[in-house]
Amino acid sequence: MLHTDRAIFTALYEATPKAMVFTPQPGATVPEPHGGRLRWLALRPAPDGTAVIHDPCDPPSDRTGTLPLEIPPANVWALWLPAPGEAGMVDALLAWWARAGGEASLPAVIRDDRAALDRTLLDAALARADGLEHDNALLNRDLATLRQCLEEEVRIPPEIEELIDNLRLSPPRLVVKSPPPEGDIAAPRADGPDAPRDGAAALVQRLPVSARGLAGVDLFVTHPGSATLRIALTSADSGLTLARWVLPAETLKAGWLPLRLEQASSRSLRALDLTVSCDGGEPARLSICPTGLLREYRLSGPGQPGDPASPARMLAFRIWGGYPGQRAAESLSGSQAASVNPVIAVADDVLAGVRLTREITAGFPCFGYSEPGEILLRPLRTTPSAAAFALPPTAGLTAVSCEAVIDDTRCQTRGLGARLVVMPHGSDVDAAERGEGALGISDWEELDVPLKGHRLNARLAEPTDAPVDVHLLTRLPKGGSIRYARVVFRRFETEIHTGTAWATPPALPVDAGVHGTPPSTGDTPPLAMAGAGVPDAR
Repeated sequence: MLHTDRAIFTALYEATPKAMVFTPQPGATVPEPHGGRLRWLALRPAPDGTAVIHDPCDPPSDRTGTLPLEIPPANVWALWLPAPGEAGMVDALLAWWARAGGEASLPAVIRDDRAALDRTLLDAALARADGLEHDNALLNRDLATLRQCLEEEVRIPPEIEELIDNLRLSPPRLVVKSPPPEGDIAAPRADGPDAPRDGAAALVQRLPVSARGLAGVDLFVTHPGSATLRIALTSADSGLTLARWVLPAETLKAGWLPLRLEQASSRSLRALDLTVSCDGGEPARLSICPTGLLREYRLSGPGQPGDPASPARMLAFRIWGGYPGQRAAESLSGSQAASVNPVIAVADDVLAGVRLTREITAGFPCFGYSEPGEILLRPLRTTPSAAAFALPPTAGLTAVSCEAVIDDTRCQTRGLGARLVVMPHGSDVDAAERGEGALGISDWEELDVPLKGHRLNARLAEPTDAPVDVHLLTRLPKGGSIRYARVVFRRFETEIHTGTAWATPPALPVDAGVHGTPPSTGDTPPLAMAGAGVPDAR
C-alpha cells in the first residue's frame, strides 16, 4: 500500500514526531516545519492505487527506486488533506494502516482546515508532555524508594553471596560471536606507531558490548603477512585507550588471534572501538562477515564504502567476558590456577536439531525441543529413552556439559536417571548407552527433587576439532512411575582447551598499566588461559 524513498526509509521509524500531508498534485506545497521538532512528510498517490512517501523538499522518486513498506511509519501524529477528494484512497490507506500497525497507531485525519491541524498537533504535543511529566514523577518516586532502601541496612541473601563466589571462580565465557566469515580485508598501513589511537589510518570496529566485564577479543587472521600488527581498544565516549597490542609478524599465524586484558575490565564505558593498522612489510589480512541488521557495527576506515545502502561488513570476532576486576587465575590455587578453560554456550539452532534415536510410543508428550535451549526427554519403563544432536566442529573441544532437572513439581518418583555421552559423529545409540568408543561420558545422575538441577559433565580424554554427536539418555528406576516424570536437559555448554583452540598464545597489552586496567602485581599470572581443567565450583 505504501512505498517510500530510500533516502528517508530509516527516518520513518525514528521517534521524531511526524505529520503527513496528502498531495494529490505534483508540486503541492506543505507547511513549514515547526523549528525542526516536527518532521513533515509528503504522501503522493500513485496510479496503481498505492501511495509514495517522500521528503517535501525533494521531488518524488520514480516508483522503481522506492521501497515497499510492510509496517506503517512510527509516531505519526496527523494526516492532513488540504484539498477535498481522494476519500476512497485515504480510507483504503487507513484500513491498511490499522491492519499492519494496529488501531492505536492510526494518525488523526484532518480535512482541509489548517487551524484544526494546528490544534491537533498542539493537543498531541501537550499529551506527550503530560506523559513525560507522569513518567518523571514515577521515576522520582522510585529513586526516593531506592534511596530510602540504601540508607537502611540491607542484608545480602546467602544465595546471592554464593552466586558471586561462583562467578569469581568461573572461567571466561563467550559473550558475542559474529556471523560466519565471508571474505577478508587487509589491515591498512599506518604512518607511525600512534596511528591506531586516532583511527586516521586504521580500520575501526565498534564492539557490541560495554567495557564492564570485558576479558578479551578474538580476531580471525586469514594471512599473517610480514608487517607488525597494531591493535588498540579505545572508548569513544571517554577518549581513553583501554589497551594496546603490538604483534610482530613472526608471532602471527592463520586462525583465531586471542587479544586478552590482564583482568576483566571493571570500567563502566559503553562505546568501545577496536582499531587495527600495521606498519612495515606485507599487511596481515583479517576475516570479515556481514553485519545483518546490526548496521551500526559496520566496519569503517580506509577503503570502506561510505554509501549507507552498500552491503555492511564487520570484522569476524569473538568477545569473551568474566567477573569484573578478577583475573581468571585469581582465588585459585595449585593446578586449578593453570587449568581454567573458556566456556561457550551451545547455540539454540544447534539444540533445535535434536532428534530421537529410539522410537517412543506414548499418548502424552515425551520428547521435544520446548523452550529455547531446553530438551524434554521422558524416561519410559522398558529401555532408556535416547535423543541426540550433532555438535559442529569446535576447535579444542574438551568437554560438554548440561543441566538435567525434573521440571514438574507433581513428580513423586525418585531416582530418575540422566546421562550425557559424547560420541564420534555417526555413532549409534546402543554404543553410546554402553559407552563403547565414547569420547566423553558422564555418570548416571539420579534426580530426586523436582526443579533442582544436576550438572552432567562429559569430559573428553583429548581435545578434538572434529564434529561430534551429543547423546542424551534418561531411565526410570525399577518400580518407578512415569506419571509426571518430565526430565528436561538445559544450559548446554562446551569447554574449549586453550592450548589447541587458538593459533597463537594469548596476547597481553603492551601498556595496559598506562591507558587501561592497572598492571598485574605480585606473582599472580596475568591471565590463566591454558590447561585442561575447570574449577569445581561453577
